[in-house]
Amino acid sequence: MSTVSVIIPNHNRASLIAETLESILSQTRVADEIIVVDDGSTDCSVDVIKQFAPRVSLITQPNAGPAAARNRGLAASRGTFIQFFDSDDLCAANKIEVQLAAIEATGADIAYGPWVKAKLADAVATCEPFVIQQKPVPGGRPPHRHFVGGWVCLFQACLVRRDLIDRIGGFDARLIPSEDSELFFRMLVSGAKLVHTPETIVVYRLHGANQISGSALDRVRRARDWALFKTIVAERMRADAAKFTALDRWLWAIDAMQADRQVSALLGERPRGLGAAAVGAIGFIDTLRRRVTRKLCGTLMDPVYGEGAMTDRQRALILELGYAARQ
Repeated sequence: MSTVSVIIPNHNRASLIAETLESILSQTRVADEIIVVDDGSTDCSVDVIKQFAPRVSLITQPNAGPAAARNRGLAASRGTFIQFFDSDDLCAANKIEVQLAAIEATGADIAYGPWVKAKLADAVATCEPFVIQQKPVPGGRPPHRHFVGGWVCLFQACLVRRDLIDRIGGFDARLIPSEDSELFFRMLVSGAKLVHTPETIVVYRLHGANQISGSALDRVRRARDWALFKTIVAERMRADAAKFTALDRWLWAIDAMQADRQVSALLGERPRGLGAAAVGAIGFIDTLRRRVTRKLCGTLMDPVYGEGAMTDRQRALILELGYAARQ
């Protein structure tokens, strides 16, 4: 029998976690267990989460980052399907029901669906112009090649078979906040079968606490994380070279060098191992590539993201969460 575990890492989200949990608890297909791993919060998050007992299980740990928290929750869970979620986002009431049915009907390993970025205030969801992933990833090439071309799927918008994660391993705790992208990449490279579910929506909340800080320290940390992520994926691409084209590997190598350059620039250092001509050539190629992509895609981020207008049904689902959707 299919069982669903929802795993949510939390760090200092006392003002937001309750609303997130309410959206999970209101699912039309109720999760068999909901586990929140509090990752060393210094606010009153733990007290807020405890108010949802026994419907929500709480695990506490010293601050170790979201990857470690998710891995801790995964180890404690028993579901045959896993819904990773964030402590500040909202989930349409039909999400688990729709995605579980789709996986069971198709034999897929991952169900993925639409999501929208929005600011939530005064019962209004001020959404960005397009809903992302309204359409499935285009065919013609395997999903892992779309990934190295720039596609990253929001993990909150996915439902995943547990045995897939057991087979390839959990999150890489070295990465913050790119740990979910790296795990998704490994899932795709492993040959995971995808099914698209356009009937639901996840609201990715925009707020000050989840935006990139203006501090130099935070910018350096994020740049280092991104550079490490690029390096890890590059190593996997070399190990599984037959699954990628030479162009895939070359373009990813350019991005990896650009990531290293960003770290060096933030630290006021010269890029290691690169002369001025090489640095200039990399920058020129990367700028040209991005301009061509924007020209081909028009106003869309990228066709692979399947951006589209919000449907009336999705507006109704967001209204059930307590917000009138405006774009």
